[in-house]
Amino acid sequence: MLKPRENLSITLGVRLDRGEIRSVGFEPFDPEAEAAEFARRLPDGFIWEWERILLAKDVFTAYEGMGDFTRSVAKTLGLSQDAVTGVMSAVANMSLDWYHKRRADDIVLANVDPAPRLSISWDPWSDGKTKISATAGRYYGAIFLGVPAVEIGPATTTVTLAGERPVGFDTWGSVELAGGLNPAVSVRMVDRGLRTPHQDEFTLAFEREVLPETSLRVQWVRRRFEDQLQTQDVNHYVYDYYGSCNPKSPYRLVPTGSSTTAWGP
Repeated sequence: MLKPRENLSITLGVRLDRGEIRSVGFEPFDPEAEAAEFARRLPDGFIWEWERILLAKDVFTAYEGMGDFTRSVAKTLGLSQDAVTGVMSAVANMSLDWYHKRRADDIVLANVDPAPRLSISWDPWSDGKTKISATAGRYYGAIFLGVPAVEIGPATTTVTLAGERPVGFDTWGSVELAGGLNPAVSVRMVDRGLRTPHQDEFTLAFEREVLPETSLRVQWVRRRFEDQLQTQDVNHYVYDYYGSCNPKSPYRLVPTGSSTTAWGP
């Protein structure tokens, strides 16, 4: 604490926070970079389908438990595993033979966060009845302990069902799987560079004693939140020309704009 004048005081400080979370998970991969590499390797001219399949096999990371996944979906829907495999995308079925698959890997999130603080208090008339003060500081929260668990959670899929209800009846007739499984498999990753959420806070206050033991206080507060936890899709690419024919590059991929990592800052 500094006191350059009798009616002016300045307080400086810093708080050092360290947080560490360890959990089991999977080796991270970058689907955006893989899609970009796949697009880079594609020739501008004609390419055979088997060439595209071999290229995908060499570049992309496959889900490691496709057999268990299809069995779980089949059990949930009351279908045979062959029926589920039959409506999955060709790429999902071909991924069984891809070279790269997710492997078990520990998740370690460790952050050392310095939190500076500054406060200034001024009594302009040195009578103990008026105070003008200002503060600035950074305040860290914590990474929720359940965050790493999202990586070891079950894979999910989107199922579209088609059904018929005869006119005049309150119950549905036949309901069947339609439109395939889209996306075939959806998983989550934890960003290994995940930072601790924090807020920067600035305050400005004026306080004046108006009666004995009674004072009037006006305060302005500004808070700015940073590195808040959120989920973001990193695996959305669309075909060039939004689906129109492009003979020179029929498989060229372009990003839609999603480029951040799940549970990332």
